[in-house]
Amino acid sequence: MLFRSFAGAAALLKAAPIARASTSRLGRVARTLPVRPSPLTLQQRYSSHVTIDHLAPPRPKKQRRRIGRGVGSKRGGHTVGRGHNGAKARGTGNPYRGFEGGQTPLYRRLPKRGFKNPFRKAFRPLNIETIQQWIAQGRFDPKETLTINKAVSTKMVNWLSVNSHTGIKLTGRVNRDLPLPPLTIHLSRFTESAAKAIIKAGGTVLSVYHNRLALWQELHPDKFEGARRVKVAGPTRRKDIEFYTNPAKHGYLSDPAVKDAFFRERGWNPDIKRSRFGGIRNTSQVESEEEGAKQPAA
Repeated sequence: MLFRSFAGAAALLKAAPIARASTSRLGRVARTLPVRPSPLTLQQRYSSHVTIDHLAPPRPKKQRRRIGRGVGSKRGGHTVGRGHNGAKARGTGNPYRGFEGGQTPLYRRLPKRGFKNPFRKAFRPLNIETIQQWIAQGRFDPKETLTINKAVSTKMVNWLSVNSHTGIKLTGRVNRDLPLPPLTIHLSRFTESAAKAIIKAGGTVLSVYHNRLALWQELHPDKFEGARRVKVAGPTRRKDIEFYTNPAKHGYLSDPAVKDAFFRERGWNPDIKRSRFGGIRNTSQVESEEEGAKQPAA
Protein backbone atom coordinates (compact mmCIF):
# COMPACT_ATOMS: atom_id res chain seq x y z
CA MET A 1 0.00 0.00 0.00
CA LEU A 2 1.38 3.37 -0.97
CA PHE A 3 0.75 6.61 0.91
CA ARG A 4 0.51 9.85 -1.00
CA SER A 5 1.48 11.99 2.02
CA PHE A 6 3.08 11.74 5.44
CA ALA A 7 -0.20 12.76 7.08
CA GLY A 8 -1.95 9.70 5.67
CA ALA A 9 0.68 7.38 7.11
CA ALA A 10 0.42 9.04 10.56
CA ALA A 11 -3.36 8.69 10.55
CA LEU A 12 -3.08 5.00 9.81
CA LEU A 13 -0.68 4.49 12.75
CA LYS A 14 -3.11 6.22 15.13
CA ALA A 15 -5.90 3.97 13.92
CA ALA A 16 -3.84 0.80 14.68
CA PRO A 17 -2.75 1.01 18.37
CA ILE A 18 -2.14 -2.75 18.68
CA ALA A 19 0.51 -2.76 15.99
CA ARG A 20 2.12 0.34 17.51
CA ALA A 21 2.23 -1.22 20.97
CA SER A 22 3.71 -4.48 19.71
CA THR A 23 6.39 -2.56 17.82
CA SER A 24 7.33 -0.57 20.91
CA ARG A 25 7.53 -3.73 23.05
CA LEU A 26 9.86 -5.36 20.54
CA GLY A 27 12.04 -2.27 20.63
CA ARG A 28 12.28 -2.36 24.43
CA VAL A 29 13.14 -6.07 24.41
CA ALA A 30 15.79 -5.53 21.76
CA ARG A 31 17.35 -2.73 23.81
CA THR A 32 17.55 -4.91 26.93
CA LEU A 33 19.31 -7.84 25.16
CA PRO A 34 23.14 -7.66 25.11
CA VAL A 35 24.67 -7.22 21.71
CA ARG A 36 27.51 -9.66 22.53
CA PRO A 37 27.34 -12.19 25.38
CA SER A 38 30.13 -11.94 27.90
CA PRO A 39 32.55 -14.87 28.46
CA LEU A 40 31.07 -15.37 31.93
CA THR A 41 27.60 -15.81 30.43
CA LEU A 42 28.87 -18.41 27.98
CA GLN A 43 30.75 -20.21 30.75
CA GLN A 44 27.63 -20.40 32.91
CA ARG A 45 25.55 -21.52 29.94
CA TYR A 46 27.77 -24.38 28.76
CA SER A 47 29.50 -25.47 31.97
CA SER A 48 26.75 -27.96 32.77
CA HIS A 49 27.36 -29.81 29.47
CA VAL A 50 30.99 -30.76 30.31
CA THR A 51 30.71 -33.68 32.72
CA ILE A 52 32.75 -36.76 33.54
CA ASP A 53 30.45 -39.02 31.54
CA HIS A 54 31.29 -37.07 28.38
CA LEU A 55 34.94 -38.21 28.43
CA ALA A 56 35.62 -40.85 25.78
CA PRO A 57 38.65 -42.92 24.84
CA PRO A 58 40.66 -41.83 21.81
CA ARG A 59 39.53 -42.80 18.37
CA PRO A 60 40.22 -46.51 17.77
CA LYS A 61 42.91 -47.33 15.26
CA LYS A 62 42.88 -50.57 13.37
CA GLN A 63 46.07 -52.51 13.94
CA ARG A 64 48.16 -53.12 10.84
CA ARG A 65 48.44 -56.76 9.83
CA ARG A 66 52.05 -57.90 9.58
CA ILE A 67 52.89 -60.04 6.57
CA GLY A 68 54.97 -63.20 6.81
CA ARG A 69 55.27 -63.40 10.60
CA GLY A 70 53.88 -66.83 11.29
CA VAL A 71 50.46 -68.43 11.10
CA GLY A 72 49.22 -66.32 13.99
CA SER A 73 49.32 -63.22 11.82
CA LYS A 74 46.94 -64.84 9.29
CA ARG A 75 49.39 -63.84 6.57
CA GLY A 76 52.21 -66.18 7.49
CA GLY A 77 53.48 -69.41 6.03
CA HIS A 78 54.84 -69.89 2.54
CA THR A 79 53.05 -67.58 0.12
CA VAL A 80 51.61 -65.10 2.68
CA GLY A 81 48.44 -64.64 0.68
CA ARG A 82 50.07 -63.83 -2.66
CA GLY A 83 49.76 -67.16 -4.42
CA HIS A 84 52.57 -69.25 -5.84
CA ASN A 85 53.89 -67.54 -8.96
CA GLY A 86 53.48 -64.41 -10.99
CA ALA A 87 54.69 -60.83 -10.95
CA LYS A 88 52.40 -59.89 -8.06
CA ALA A 89 53.90 -62.60 -5.86
CA ARG A 90 57.36 -61.07 -6.13
CA GLY A 91 58.68 -57.82 -4.76
CA THR A 92 56.18 -55.04 -4.28
CA GLY A 93 53.80 -56.42 -6.87
CA ASN A 94 53.76 -53.16 -8.81
CA PRO A 95 55.76 -52.24 -11.93
CA TYR A 96 58.40 -49.53 -11.81
CA ARG A 97 57.52 -45.90 -12.26
CA GLY A 98 57.01 -45.03 -15.92
CA PHE A 99 56.15 -48.61 -16.98
CA GLU A 100 53.73 -48.62 -19.92
CA GLY A 101 52.93 -52.30 -20.32
CA GLY A 102 56.06 -53.27 -22.22
CA GLN A 103 56.16 -50.58 -24.88
CA THR A 104 58.92 -48.00 -24.93
CA PRO A 105 58.08 -45.55 -22.14
CA LEU A 106 57.83 -41.83 -22.68
CA TYR A 107 61.05 -40.97 -20.85
CA ARG A 108 62.97 -43.16 -23.32
CA ARG A 109 61.16 -41.87 -26.41
CA LEU A 110 62.15 -38.26 -25.71
CA PRO A 111 65.73 -37.11 -26.40
CA LYS A 112 68.06 -35.93 -23.68
CA ARG A 113 68.69 -32.20 -23.42
CA GLY A 114 71.68 -30.51 -21.85
CA PHE A 115 73.85 -32.03 -19.16
CA LYS A 116 74.42 -31.86 -15.42
CA ASN A 117 77.74 -30.43 -14.40
CA PRO A 118 79.07 -32.55 -11.50
CA PHE A 119 81.56 -29.80 -10.57
CA ARG A 120 78.99 -27.02 -10.34
CA LYS A 121 79.16 -24.86 -7.22
CA ALA A 122 75.94 -23.27 -5.99
CA PHE A 123 76.16 -20.37 -3.54
CA ARG A 124 73.40 -18.70 -1.57
CA PRO A 125 73.38 -14.96 -2.37
CA LEU A 126 73.60 -12.34 0.36
CA ASN A 127 73.23 -8.63 -0.42
CA ILE A 128 75.06 -5.84 1.37
CA GLU A 129 71.67 -4.15 1.71
CA THR A 130 70.49 -7.01 3.93
CA ILE A 131 73.51 -6.55 6.19
CA GLN A 132 72.75 -2.82 6.40
CA GLN A 133 69.14 -3.52 7.38
CA TRP A 134 70.21 -6.01 10.06
CA ILE A 135 72.65 -3.46 11.53
CA ALA A 136 70.01 -0.71 11.52
CA GLN A 137 67.53 -3.03 13.29
CA GLY A 138 70.10 -4.07 15.88
CA ARG A 139 70.12 -7.70 14.78
CA PHE A 140 73.84 -7.77 13.98
CA ASP A 141 76.79 -6.10 15.66
CA PRO A 142 79.11 -4.57 13.02
CA LYS A 143 82.10 -5.15 15.32
CA GLU A 144 81.71 -8.93 14.96
CA THR A 145 83.11 -10.95 12.08
CA LEU A 146 80.42 -11.99 9.63
CA THR A 147 80.83 -15.70 8.89
CA ILE A 148 78.53 -18.35 7.44
CA ASN A 149 77.48 -19.36 10.95
CA LYS A 150 76.61 -15.77 11.85
CA ALA A 151 74.71 -15.17 8.61
CA VAL A 152 72.55 -18.26 9.12
CA SER A 153 72.01 -17.83 12.88
CA THR A 154 70.89 -14.20 12.44
CA LYS A 155 68.60 -15.21 9.54
CA MET A 156 70.40 -13.06 6.97
CA VAL A 157 70.33 -16.25 4.92
CA ASN A 158 67.19 -18.12 5.86
CA TRP A 159 68.16 -21.46 4.35
CA LEU A 160 71.44 -23.18 3.52
CA SER A 161 71.74 -26.87 2.66
CA VAL A 162 74.99 -28.84 2.69
CA ASN A 163 73.62 -31.08 -0.07
CA SER A 164 72.64 -28.20 -2.38
CA HIS A 165 75.03 -25.34 -1.63
CA THR A 166 78.77 -24.78 -1.29
CA GLY A 167 78.61 -21.59 0.76
CA ILE A 168 77.46 -17.96 0.68
CA LYS A 169 78.33 -15.36 -1.94
CA LEU A 170 78.17 -11.65 -1.13
CA THR A 171 76.64 -9.47 -3.84
CA GLY A 172 77.12 -5.74 -4.18
CA ARG A 173 73.64 -4.20 -3.92
CA VAL A 174 74.04 -1.31 -1.46
CA ASN A 175 71.29 0.85 0.04
CA ARG A 176 72.46 4.47 -0.11
CA ASP A 177 69.93 5.54 2.55
CA LEU A 178 71.46 3.26 5.21
CA PRO A 179 74.96 3.62 6.69
CA LEU A 180 77.65 1.07 5.87
CA PRO A 181 80.17 0.80 8.73
CA PRO A 182 83.53 -0.97 8.39
CA LEU A 183 82.89 -4.72 8.38
CA THR A 184 85.02 -7.84 8.57
CA ILE A 185 83.44 -10.50 6.35
CA HIS A 186 84.66 -14.07 5.90
CA LEU A 187 82.44 -15.81 3.33
CA SER A 188 82.89 -18.18 0.40
CA ARG A 189 82.83 -15.77 -2.54
CA PHE A 190 82.48 -12.05 -3.29
CA THR A 191 81.43 -10.21 -6.38
CA GLU A 192 83.82 -7.51 -7.53
CA SER A 193 81.38 -4.71 -6.71
CA ALA A 194 80.67 -6.15 -3.24
CA ALA A 195 84.35 -6.42 -2.35
CA LYS A 196 84.99 -2.85 -3.54
CA ALA A 197 82.06 -1.50 -1.50
CA ILE A 198 83.21 -3.20 1.72
CA ILE A 199 86.85 -2.16 1.26
CA LYS A 200 85.81 1.40 0.39
CA ALA A 201 83.87 1.58 3.66
CA GLY A 202 87.03 0.62 5.56
CA GLY A 203 86.28 -3.08 6.00
CA THR A 204 88.05 -6.29 5.00
CA VAL A 205 86.87 -9.30 3.01
CA LEU A 206 88.24 -12.83 2.92
CA SER A 207 87.18 -15.76 0.74
CA VAL A 208 87.22 -18.95 2.83
CA TYR A 209 86.98 -22.50 1.46
CA HIS A 210 84.56 -25.02 3.01
CA ASN A 211 84.05 -28.63 2.05
CA ARG A 212 80.93 -30.53 3.10
CA LEU A 213 82.21 -31.43 6.56
CA ALA A 214 83.56 -27.94 7.26
CA LEU A 215 80.29 -26.37 6.10
CA TRP A 216 78.30 -28.73 8.34
CA GLN A 217 80.55 -27.82 11.25
CA GLU A 218 80.02 -24.14 10.48
CA LEU A 219 76.24 -24.57 10.48
CA HIS A 220 76.07 -26.82 13.56
CA PRO A 221 79.00 -25.99 15.87
CA ASP A 222 77.21 -27.57 18.85
CA LYS A 223 77.72 -31.01 17.28
CA PHE A 224 81.49 -30.54 17.05
CA GLU A 225 82.34 -29.34 20.53
CA GLY A 226 85.53 -30.36 22.29
CA ALA A 227 87.30 -33.40 20.86
CA ARG A 228 84.70 -33.73 18.10
CA ARG A 229 85.85 -30.55 16.40
CA VAL A 230 87.57 -31.34 13.12
CA LYS A 231 90.33 -29.44 11.38
CA VAL A 232 89.08 -27.46 8.40
CA ALA A 233 90.41 -29.03 5.22
CA GLY A 234 91.99 -26.95 2.50
CA PRO A 235 91.10 -27.02 -1.19
CA THR A 236 92.29 -29.99 -3.24
CA ARG A 237 91.14 -29.23 -6.78
CA ARG A 238 93.35 -27.15 -8.99
CA LYS A 239 90.71 -24.49 -9.71
CA ASP A 240 89.95 -24.07 -6.01
CA ILE A 241 93.64 -23.79 -5.13
CA GLU A 242 94.17 -21.17 -7.85
CA PHE A 243 91.11 -19.24 -6.66
CA TYR A 244 91.88 -19.14 -2.94
CA THR A 245 95.58 -18.37 -3.48
CA ASN A 246 94.75 -15.42 -5.76
CA PRO A 247 94.99 -12.00 -4.05
CA ALA A 248 92.59 -10.52 -6.62
CA LYS A 249 89.90 -12.95 -5.39
CA HIS A 250 90.65 -12.11 -1.73
CA GLY A 251 91.49 -15.74 -0.98
CA TYR A 252 92.48 -16.75 2.51
CA LEU A 253 95.62 -18.45 1.09
CA SER A 254 96.79 -15.37 -0.82
CA ASP A 255 99.21 -14.29 1.91
CA PRO A 256 102.73 -15.49 0.91
CA ALA A 257 103.49 -17.02 4.32
CA VAL A 258 100.13 -18.83 4.50
CA LYS A 259 100.45 -19.95 0.89
CA ASP A 260 103.95 -21.33 1.49
CA ALA A 261 102.81 -23.23 4.60
CA PHE A 262 99.82 -24.60 2.69
CA PHE A 263 101.99 -26.05 -0.08
CA ARG A 264 104.65 -27.37 2.29
CA GLU A 265 101.98 -29.17 4.29
CA ARG A 266 101.02 -31.02 1.13
CA GLY A 267 104.60 -32.06 0.36
CA TRP A 268 105.34 -29.44 -2.29
CA ASN A 269 108.72 -27.74 -1.97
CA PRO A 270 108.67 -24.20 -3.39
CA ASP A 271 112.49 -24.21 -3.61
CA ILE A 272 112.33 -26.81 -6.37
CA LYS A 273 111.05 -25.73 -9.79
CA ARG A 274 109.97 -27.97 -12.60
CA SER A 275 111.34 -27.18 -16.02
CA ARG A 276 109.02 -26.56 -18.90
CA PHE A 277 110.21 -29.67 -20.75
CA GLY A 278 110.26 -32.03 -17.75
CA GLY A 279 112.62 -32.88 -14.97
CA ILE A 280 113.28 -31.16 -11.65
CA ARG A 281 115.95 -28.52 -11.24
CA ASN A 282 117.15 -26.65 -8.19
CA THR A 283 116.17 -23.03 -7.71
CA SER A 284 119.79 -21.89 -7.51
CA GLN A 285 120.52 -23.61 -10.81
CA VAL A 286 117.57 -21.93 -12.48
CA GLU A 287 118.54 -18.50 -11.13
CA SER A 288 122.15 -18.89 -12.32
CA GLU A 289 120.95 -19.86 -15.79
CA GLU A 290 118.62 -16.86 -15.90
CA GLU A 291 121.40 -14.49 -14.82
CA GLY A 292 123.73 -15.96 -17.46
CA ALA A 293 121.10 -15.42 -20.12
CA LYS A 294 120.67 -11.77 -19.11
CA GLN A 295 124.40 -10.96 -19.34
CA PRO A 296 125.40 -9.63 -22.79
CA ALA A 297 127.74 -11.75 -24.84
CA ALA A 298 131.38 -10.55 -24.97
